[in-house]
Amino acid sequence: MEYVIVDKEYGKAGVKLLFASKVGKKHSIKELEVETSLTLASEKDYKYGDNSDIIATDSQKNTVYVLAKQFGVESLEKFGIILANHFITKYPWVLRARVALSQTPWKRIQDPEGVEHNHAFFNSPSSTRIAEVIMDRTRVPKVRSGIRGLTVIKTTQSAFVNFVSDEYRTLPDAEDRIFSTIVTADWSYANISGLDFCKAYSTVESTIIDVFAGPAYNGVYSPSGVNAS
Repeated sequence: MEYVIVDKEYGKAGVKLLFASKVGKKHSIKELEVETSLTLASEKDYKYGDNSDIIATDSQKNTVYVLAKQFGVESLEKFGIILANHFITKYPWVLRARVALSQTPWKRIQDPEGVEHNHAFFNSPSSTRIAEVIMDRTRVPKVRSGIRGLTVIKTTQSAFVNFVSDEYRTLPDAEDRIFSTIVTADWSYANISGLDFCKAYSTVESTIIDVFAGPAYNGVYSPSGVNAS
């Protein structure tokens, strides 16, 4: 019976990585979760059970650990590029490598006077930073970054009025209301040469928050509930 395999990507998900570094007595940490996915030139493992080209998912997991130790984790995007390039370069039969990464947010513990602790942190899930790197044999990476779970709220200067009024409507007009939303954002880079990914991420995150909140003392008026969705 003839058939066509339309998707043959496979890989390892849920690879946890806690990277710690220090300068003097001050420590820093980054906790990542990494998913690696490879597309091979051959389909013989699917068709004939021939695993001779398979880079085992356990090997992919160990590669994450080895390269993190070797190169460190400056940013999700740069580490994703390092991983994707490794798989493409080392294994000539890998047609495409995809690396998805997310970062667990940690903040330094502070004492009652606001002094930051050198080596103690607490989990602060205000939002999650993500990234994805896709590289094929052209060796030109496609890099996408994003934010998940950024929860914001303001208690005034939000309205929702003059929307469709028919037999299904029960929601009244609201000239002033409390408004909260969870922001999901994704963006891709046209040029990554010399780019500071961490600075770019901070710029996007701060822009989202600034546009939502407005100036500290008088805010900004939002005439529609869909503006920040």
